[in-house]
Amino acid sequence: AKKLHRRMRALGAVELVGLGLGDDQHPTGYEATLDPWLDELWRSLGHGTDAEGGHGGKTDLVEDLVLDPCRVAVDVVAPPPVDTTQHESHDNVEDRVRELCDAARELDRVLEAAAAIPPRLLRGTHETVGPNGEVAGTMSVSSSLHTFGEYHPAVATVTVNTPLTAADADAEVRHLEVATADLRRAPANSESTTGISDVNADERSPLYTPGDCLAVLPLPLAECDVTRARDATGTVLERAGLAPDAWVTLRAAGGHLGSQSEFISKPVRAASLVEGALDLTSASARRYFFEVASTFASHPQEAERLRHFAGKDGRDELWYYNERERRSVGEFLSDFPSVSMPLEWMLTTAPRLRHRLFSISSSPLPHPHALHLTVTAARWKTHYGRIREGFCSNVLRRAQVGAAVACWLVPTFMAQPKDTTPLVLVCTGSGVAPLRAFVQARVHRSRVCQTKIAPTLVFFGCRRKAGDFLYQREWEELAGDPVALVGDASTRQGPGGQSLEGGFIPA
Repeated sequence: AKKLHRRMRALGAVELVGLGLGDDQHPTGYEATLDPWLDELWRSLGHGTDAEGGHGGKTDLVEDLVLDPCRVAVDVVAPPPVDTTQHESHDNVEDRVRELCDAARELDRVLEAAAAIPPRLLRGTHETVGPNGEVAGTMSVSSSLHTFGEYHPAVATVTVNTPLTAADADAEVRHLEVATADLRRAPANSESTTGISDVNADERSPLYTPGDCLAVLPLPLAECDVTRARDATGTVLERAGLAPDAWVTLRAAGGHLGSQSEFISKPVRAASLVEGALDLTSASARRYFFEVASTFASHPQEAERLRHFAGKDGRDELWYYNERERRSVGEFLSDFPSVSMPLEWMLTTAPRLRHRLFSISSSPLPHPHALHLTVTAARWKTHYGRIREGFCSNVLRRAQVGAAVACWLVPTFMAQPKDTTPLVLVCTGSGVAPLRAFVQARVHRSRVCQTKIAPTLVFFGCRRKAGDFLYQREWEELAGDPVALVGDASTRQGPGGQSLEGGFIPA
């Protein structure tokens, strides 16, 4: 924004209002700067002001809100013929994952077609475009076209899920292992006839390198997650006047310049569309969601409160209600029972279901058949004492051995240090994950490949050595050339919680 502002001034542009820089880290978000900046803009343009420079006695500009047409239209259609219906049975987890991801992809394709500006002009160079013109998000980079990604995740099996911290630890950290065989197979929709992706056909080749991440898409696959998601989905569809088993198509309303025809998606189940595309049980909605909801509230008091939330005078109150309490869309619908938002508006304003990245905490050299994750299960209390949990981290925490996880590899392109370069690695908590991967790789090359490795010093910080020192026994076993675990910094080791420093130097 600063560069654009300077460039416009250099070209001779006339400045109507000063540069406004929003801060997303502000308690009320970028809107804390946007609202006064917009007031100044309207005054400079001479719109909506009275003689004193106010808004004609109005303190809230949302009173006479009229929504623009929605960018997406939803049409109920007949179910496809049985012989062409894909993923008819949900008994197979892979079928369910494909159906949910296919539905989310159809929504993204429609949103692209309905965009006012061609997405290719806004898309970063790091983003990948799928075969149908859709943005593939953070898809794994590979020389093979048959790669797993956001719309075609691998369905990997959890083989180990054990706690690393004591039961009375301040935060629960768990060690998970995921079978790499599931990540080597080609996606089910690929054209490979062998079932093996070209790039990973050789089982002996490393599947990833230290520093890479595993992207996890928290789809509702476990029984408890399915029940929770279907309850929220049922409420959304009931308010929208649709049955969960209804089939719908999405239609782009409007579209960017150059689009010659109206885009219509493939038929998808309404329930699959909501479950695969929206986060109804964890994320909080933006202010525009409340602005839209106010127009679909049948109760006058609820509509008035939502209009207040959507206006600049209610910004702080909305933050107390929404962001500070991390209130989900499902909880919002319980608090405002008269809001009956059409599905098209819910799809375009509610938070999207997003994947999370977890640093891989293992090296494929000593562990060719499983990749390891070190996951802190986020859990906290809000101002009013509500218990909140991190969505994806707790999905992994609850994953039983044998459970399925929708995921894919994401390379980070981290520069791999040379074996002759000494390393000093410093970390706390689950931040140990990528460092553990580097250490395992170096130890394997030293002990198995007889490669000369420069010293590697690891410093691990924790609150209490007894219950929070992650992988303590492993570090002690690895100590020596080329790895020397110099020590740990335990800040609350004493019985009274006094600050202590402890450590050891292995021989």
